[in-house]
Amino acid sequence: MPQAHLPESALGKLGLEPQDIVPSTVEGPAIDRTQFRACKLTGMTGLATGGPSAQSATFKLEQSADGVGGWTDFGDALTAITADSSEQAQNFDLLGADKFIRVSCTVALTGGTSLLVAAALDLMGPQVGPTADPSST
Repeated sequence: MPQAHLPESALGKLGLEPQDIVPSTVEGPAIDRTQFRACKLTGMTGLATGGPSAQSATFKLEQSADGVGGWTDFGDALTAITADSSEQAQNFDLLGADKFIRVSCTVALTGGTSLLVAAALDLMGPQVGPTADPSST
């Protein structure tokens, strides 16, 4: 299987470790995003256990100034995933985001026991300030 290629200015991070989740909300680790200007969040589901009649996994990006507390939503949540072995992805412009970001996933099941979920974050582009116009020097 070929390896996915990220540009030199990109960094792949595990946003949420693969895990079976009972209906609840789980959060991934705090990631310092200050060197990056954008990211792509990909939320994924595996198999649900216990034969639920309905299921959903909703992934979102959260931000915090210190990476410890005060977490708030950043941008819109991904469209809820309502099937086994599926994924949703969304790009985010991180300009204006707090220093730290993390992935949050809320799982809801009607019947059933748990749902396997995971998320990846591809952080892209160096965070750079304005540059001087070379023709003005």
